[in-house]
Amino acid sequence: MKILFGKLFIFAFAFSGIFIFSGCSGQNGAVWNSPYSAEYKIATDGSNVFFETTVKGPAEKLAVILTSPDGKSDVRVIGKDQMMSNCQTVHVYMEKPQEGNWVLSVKTVEPEKIVWQTNISLSLEKLAITDMKLNMEMFDKRPEGCFFNGVDVTVVKDGNLPVVFSGAAVSIDGINGQASVGFGSAMTGQSQTVKIPASCRPTPAMEQRDRARGGLPYAGAFFMNGERHKVRVSLFYGQDKKSVDFEEELMAPQ
Repeated sequence: MKILFGKLFIFAFAFSGIFIFSGCSGQNGAVWNSPYSAEYKIATDGSNVFFETTVKGPAEKLAVILTSPDGKSDVRVIGKDQMMSNCQTVHVYMEKPQEGNWVLSVKTVEPEKIVWQTNISLSLEKLAITDMKLNMEMFDKRPEGCFFNGVDVTVVKDGNLPVVFSGAAVSIDGINGQASVGFGSAMTGQSQTVKIPASCRPTPAMEQRDRARGGLPYAGAFFMNGERHKVRVSLFYGQDKKSVDFEEELMAPQ
């Protein structure tokens, strides 16, 4: 009787263990008894952020779904013929990167059933500009100096949340100019150079300098060789238009 009881106990424990685990996802997204697996990485095409998701498994019609913390989803359907190689890669997009828990799922379409799923917690602890320089590619260089046409800034972040910069502002010696963000406004890594095309009218000191030289002031801000001017830049990001700011004295290269 003791031996029989022990066997029954082991069987009951094993059966209950299978029942509890059935249908649940592990950290790697695997679903119990599912023939499908998936891998993903967060990537960008320069201005948009997406989950590059590769699904492996039998040839069936599938749906890859990315759900944001506020419940909005982006869906990409993989046709049965596309899975004939038992592997397919799709991009599911983050409309608005935000902190919180994101869910990446793979479903069969008929019948509708989750065959792979994982949770991804995204957060942003810190975002900062650490360096700025006049954009060499945008220089309108003259022997006596160069026109201000934009800056390159180095942005660093702590955290795994991607950041999309939606706009920029710039000023020279307190005079506001016009600025935008160029290609590379989406940031997925920990460090990135962001190009900020910009323009600004001459500052009063620049106008006084140009008249003192016996000519009319330049139409735009002009950095004379050897002169230093205080440039301030702001990058805007997120749904509530937060900004990260940086200020530095810049000089035209000799």
